[in-house]
Amino acid sequence: MKQQVSSIRQMGGGTNTHKPLEYAKAYMFRAARGDRADKRNVAIVITDGQSQSPIKTAAAAKAVSAPILNLK
Repeated sequence: MKQQVSSIRQMGGGTNTHKPLEYAKAYMFRAARGDRADKRNVAIVITDGQSQSPIKTAAAAKAVSAPILNLK
């Protein structure tokens, strides 16, 4: 898997890590989409680097009650 991830081509642009977290909260973690209140939500976000908006990323992670875990 590590080799496959490493082979992904960089498309350019910024690293807006907060955006997929905001999307998850707005559209995925909803009862209408199968979210269960008695189960913990899990979101895995794979990025190409450090967030360009760390304050927004931290706020978005807090909003979905997700711990920030950095793997390098």
